[in-house]
This record gives sequence, structure tokens and C-alpha cells, in this order.
Amino acid sequence: MDRLVVATDLSSRSDRALLRAAQLAGRFGCEWTILHVVDDDVPSVLVERVVSQVNDLLLAKAEKLADVAGQWPRVMVASGNVEETIIEVARGLSAEVLLVGTHRRLALRQLFLGSTSERVIRSSPIPVLRVGSANAPYERLLLALDLSPRSADVLRTTRALGLLEALHPMVLHAFVPGDGAEAQARLALRQFFRGQHVEFDDYQLLVAGEEPLAIVGRLPLEVQPQLLAIGTPGRETSDNHMHGSVAVELLRGLDCDILCVPPRS
Repeated sequence: MDRLVVATDLSSRSDRALLRAAQLAGRFGCEWTILHVVDDDVPSVLVERVVSQVNDLLLAKAEKLADVAGQWPRVMVASGNVEETIIEVARGLSAEVLLVGTHRRLALRQLFLGSTSERVIRSSPIPVLRVGSANAPYERLLLALDLSPRSADVLRTTRALGLLEALHPMVLHAFVPGDGAEAQARLALRQFFRGQHVEFDDYQLLVAGEEPLAIVGRLPLEVQPQLLAIGTPGRETSDNHMHGSVAVELLRGLDCDILCVPPRS
């Protein structure tokens, strides 16, 4: 991991994303940028005033976080369509991961079809790290894999970011119960790992015939992941599909950090 961008809306939920970004910057020694986007759907005079005030506020936050990261971040305040500008800036900076905070528990459709975070997750070609409520340093990484090309993207991305090597990985794979189903699922996973040239020296394989959310929710405390990595449907997916997808179910039901990996273009 060499470069990351953290987008903030100045809320307390975004403050947790700022702290996580500082921790990652310190752990991986990467460049990091704090970004706030002012919606330009207001008079230009007001935009200029807000940009100046927000810049001063972010510089104060950056000073406090620099000790955690071991370096000062770049601070950027831009104006425009919020989610589009966030993605555009992150791509322009060649960021490898984009961090966002959670949103208030609103009505489900408003939260996952209307929030800035969801629109960024769905539209971004860059992996998006949705930061939850905890800020303990990462130790365990849970990979939700269904053996699809999307799962191969998850493995490639977590390896490229240095997460597979830095954390203790576990694998979550759900299968349909039946005679010999578990043995077949384990064999399929091993073949999948070989095909992706991935070897885990020490990992816990979680295989169960239930919905992923139910499995993760029942994990013992000592193996609860601080970070979950999942594949997301991508920008071409319809709202209804995204609304009912496993990715949205996990984003809605879990409070841990979730790395959302888009499909390769």
C-alpha cells in the first residue's frame, strides 16, 4: 500500500475513518490525503467561504493525526458533485484505496441506494474501505469468497495492498448443504487458491451452509475480524440488484471495517 485517500464529511463517523487512515499510513509508510468535497450546488461565494473554513479545520485535524501516521497528510478541499469528485480526486492521486465512514442508520433504501458512501462504493474503480465503529489496529482479515472472478479480484487486491502478508487471514465460503458438500467445498477452495497462486501458511477456514451474515455474526470474539474483504457488483449493477446483494447485506449488518473490491475492468 503506497497511497490512500480518506474522504471526510466532517462528522464523528468520518473522524473514525481519518484515524484509520492515519493508522494505515503509519503501518505501511504510505502517502495519505485527507479530502473534503463541498457540494457546488450552492452560490459560488458561499462555496469559496466554506472551502477556506474547511481547509483550516482539516489542517487542525491533520496536526493531531500526524503523530499517529508518522507523517503529515496532504489536505485537499474541492467542490463539485460529492461522490464523483471524491472518485476523480482519488484516481488523480493514483490512490490504491479510498476510505469512507459509515452513515446514520436510516431507512434501508435511503442508506444503501442514496448515501454518498454507497454511491462511492458502487461507482469507484478503486477499492473502498468502509470504516466501522472500532479503531483497534488490524490483526485479522476475513475474506468472503464464492470462488467467482470477483473473489479472485479480492485475493489479488488484498495481496497487492500487503494485507494478506500483514494480517492473519481467514476464509469465509458458504455452500449448499448435502452429502459430501463440505468436502467438495474445501477441495474447490484449495483448487481456487492454487489457481490464484495463493498459499496460506496459517489460516482458519470457515465453511458453512448458511448466509454469510449469519456466520460472521456467530464467530467467537477471538476470531471476529477487524477487517472483512468482499467483492462488490460494480457500477454496471442495477439499484435493485445492489439492494439485494450479499455485499449490501454485509455492509448493512456488520460494523467492522469492510474493504469493498470492485470488479476488474
